[in-house]
Amino acid sequence: MKQNIAKVFTFSLLASSISFISCVDNEKNLFDADQLKQIYEETFPVKNIDPDGDWTVSRSVTAHVSVNGDQGVDYKIQIFDADPLSPGSTAKLLAEGTVNQSTTLNVVMDCATALDKVFVARIDEHKRYLVQPAAIENGTVTAHFGDKGTPTRSMSRAVATSIPVMEAPYTTEFISDKKMTATEVKNGWDLGAGFGWFEYANLPVFKEQKRWFKIPDGTFNGGFTTSGVSGGAQAVKVIVPQGSTWVIENSNQFSNITEIIVENGGKIEVVKNGSLVLTQASYITVMQGGSIVGDRGIQITNSSAGRTNYNAGTIDCDFLKIDGGGSGVDFVNYGTLELNSYNASTNGTTLINHGTIEVENIDGNNNTNIKNGCYLKAGKLQFGTLVMGNTSEAICKELTGNGNDNNIVMEAQSMLTCTGKANLFRTVTGPTQGTALLRIHTIDNTAGLAQSTSKVTNNIICEITDQTYKGEAHYDWSPFAWLVNKGLQQGATYCNPGKAEFILPADGDCIKEGYNSDEEPDNVEIRYAVYSYAFEDNYPKAGDYDFNDIVLNVTLPAAGNDVKELKYKIDLRAVGAVKQLGAGLRIRGIDKNNVEEVNFGAGAAQRTGSLNSGIFENASYETNGNELVIPLFGDAHYIYGYTGTQRPMLNTGNASTPLTDIYTLEVNVKLKNAISVPSVTDDLDFFIAYQGIGQKRTEIHLTHFNSSTANGQLADNEVLEVIKAVNNTWALCVPDKFAYPTETTVITNAYSKFADWAHDQSSTTDWYKTVSSDKVVQY
Repeated sequence: MKQNIAKVFTFSLLASSISFISCVDNEKNLFDADQLKQIYEETFPVKNIDPDGDWTVSRSVTAHVSVNGDQGVDYKIQIFDADPLSPGSTAKLLAEGTVNQSTTLNVVMDCATALDKVFVARIDEHKRYLVQPAAIENGTVTAHFGDKGTPTRSMSRAVATSIPVMEAPYTTEFISDKKMTATEVKNGWDLGAGFGWFEYANLPVFKEQKRWFKIPDGTFNGGFTTSGVSGGAQAVKVIVPQGSTWVIENSNQFSNITEIIVENGGKIEVVKNGSLVLTQASYITVMQGGSIVGDRGIQITNSSAGRTNYNAGTIDCDFLKIDGGGSGVDFVNYGTLELNSYNASTNGTTLINHGTIEVENIDGNNNTNIKNGCYLKAGKLQFGTLVMGNTSEAICKELTGNGNDNNIVMEAQSMLTCTGKANLFRTVTGPTQGTALLRIHTIDNTAGLAQSTSKVTNNIICEITDQTYKGEAHYDWSPFAWLVNKGLQQGATYCNPGKAEFILPADGDCIKEGYNSDEEPDNVEIRYAVYSYAFEDNYPKAGDYDFNDIVLNVTLPAAGNDVKELKYKIDLRAVGAVKQLGAGLRIRGIDKNNVEEVNFGAGAAQRTGSLNSGIFENASYETNGNELVIPLFGDAHYIYGYTGTQRPMLNTGNASTPLTDIYTLEVNVKLKNAISVPSVTDDLDFFIAYQGIGQKRTEIHLTHFNSSTANGQLADNEVLEVIKAVNNTWALCVPDKFAYPTETTVITNAYSKFADWAHDQSSTTDWYKTVSSDKVVQY
């Protein structure tokens, strides 16, 4: 025991004299429970201890994992305590198993009490990882990969989509008929004022059936307007017929109700200072084979008043600009739309695409609701909302936002790729049947993202190239850390770049680039959970509460079902005692009759020699009782080469062996019949012991294992009642590599949050992550 703290030593002696010497006077036991309780309360560094606490910060969690994958294929499942894919990941494997289309993995695993989510990985036959963050709720984790109705792969273009469809406004025959009677326009005409439905002096009168006009054959360089058509009249129709090219060299503005129709083989060329301006209820129709090209572009102002702009041909010009008031403009594309810039500030504008759109920039104050049912490519992409239809593809260099909702909906077999930065300050909603793929090089570090309600939901696979992961707390998260810790919800998953189990074949039509997964395996380093057990050796006397008399780091196997071999690696990190101490492991729930053998790897020779001390049986496991009790070592000092009376404190800030010389013992338990991996929280009873008075050793356990011993003794029943009443502890269990206090450093001086946790062990459960002193020994 330690004897260098006068006050603690005095109390220890007092406790010894009062409690542990059987004193009888006139046949009355002089044991004083109240005085012992006072000693415990005054020496322990925290008052008002949680009466329900068990001095561990670990809990058992049940996980249920199912998949929708290829029929007859078994998928490996691994569950981690952190993101396993990001570079520099320190994620620990908590559990693993196998699942297929017809089965569910149900496994009980241990994790830190403070952990509120785990990362469930589904590994396919190529060893590619698909990871789903899953919240721990009421001690349960539920994860499902894919949906139960639709395969995750698709080899052909689907047709079911919510993208609105539109038939061509006119047939070829209809326009051919109208050309026969249409009036050929002349340069300078005002079709609304001079040739409408009203009679003007010295001007011809055209009846309703004569409201159709056409551009002359060949090349027409003239200009005309439509300014006088009233709002209740039918539209003036201007056909650019096959074989005609209308060259617009100046601003040609069409107001009120005018439709410009470009027939198959017709062409509008907007050059130099020219522009095609459509105001109020004016709109354009480009039929298949028709085209609008040039160095300038098209401007639509105000509103099309319920009329739809339609392109089934080719529009290849500088810009398409939609601005002004009104209730919005519909622009439907079934052909090819190629622009340097697209900008639509008019609220309610909708751009529907069933063809090809390639635009250098869709930005500015763009509020367009884009509904993409085919192929969209842009440099900078901004929108009011975006819907990716079934089996569609969109590619951009930069995905931006304009401060509004800017939400995205992705249907099954759609793919949205951003080769640069993408703003995810929005909601991205995936399909509930089938799968969508969101590919981003870098998530934009948008201010307030971590605190926002932004999210990616449902069956979306996220491929993020820049997986920079930093920040323990949400206010310090990198964008990728935000995504995997908070952003992915309701079954959304992520994977390494190029590793999504997702097929979208290029067809040269709507899918021009497509996607096929890289079949190279992911390089994921598997690390196992480590638990630290820190003990005081004075039990049942008061101690000095630096919890370094024995410190064990235990590397645990991942939880799983149907296992016949258990492997534990135990590092003896500290021996802060001057008396002989041993350590053992009792595994509850394993009957010794089910044990094939217990053998030892590294550290076996030192272990065997140390068992001559007599604290434990010198055997691979003890013969007494039905439970499996494995002696780990019988003399901690002997393990480090000290014999006889040489018992210095080791690795506690005093005379110490180098950290590189930490003693490691490998324990292998082979079973006759398969079992589930024993729980560290409920079944693994690591304890220390010293030789007490009489035959039995005195054992020091975690409090929730104190109901029985591993073949030794605890304390007199009266003392146990006092300990139970005050809930003192001589042992801690921490699910990490614990930085334990240096010699004589009381734990509350090393960890400022320890007292808060001791008062209420359901709160401040991450106290061991906040070191408040340099008087600790780091791993």
